[in-house]
Amino acid sequence: MMNQMSVPDAPKNNLKYVLIAVIVLAIVGCFLPYAEYAGLSINYVKEGDDILDGIFIIGFGIAAIICALKDKMLAVMILQALSGIVCFIDYNDTSSKLEEFKVFGDASFGIGFYIVAISVVASIVIAFLCFRQMPKKTKNNNQPIQYGQQPQQQPMMQQPMQQIPQQSYMQPQQPATCPYCGTAKAADATFCNNCGAKF
Repeated sequence: MMNQMSVPDAPKNNLKYVLIAVIVLAIVGCFLPYAEYAGLSINYVKEGDDILDGIFIIGFGIAAIICALKDKMLAVMILQALSGIVCFIDYNDTSSKLEEFKVFGDASFGIGFYIVAISVVASIVIAFLCFRQMPKKTKNNNQPIQYGQQPQQQPMMQQPMQQIPQQSYMQPQQPATCPYCGTAKAADATFCNNCGAKF
């Protein structure tokens, strides 16, 4: 039974660890060069004394790792989707600034931007796959269904069997007439009114 339970869970666990590694890669990418212009480079966390939006990517990433360890894949997708929104907004702002800096020299996105963007998108996809592989719950007893196992159906309520009167099978039926003289007898009679025989 141990083999039957461990085999289906292995792909999900491996995929979960891949998800955590991708989120860590996105966090590391925040400290790599995010943009390069005029021979200078900045990362996604800090520019001089200013704190950049990369701090949100790091915060969402740490929270997503904690949720992934607890198999809260829906929360991971939401957190990484927020990271994706931050990346998209910063991409538009940085693109316009880099266009202005191109007048003074070469200006472009750095390796950190591409690592963060690709990692965030990949983490959302992997979290969705992990969410699809999680065991479902039945509506009746909320117990998880193992892979390859059919949900158990609730037995139908059986009507209680009607009790058969004991007289119908415990006691023999008495004849309607006297077996000795053939005289008709009353229902509650114990002696024949004609011959006096005992029933």
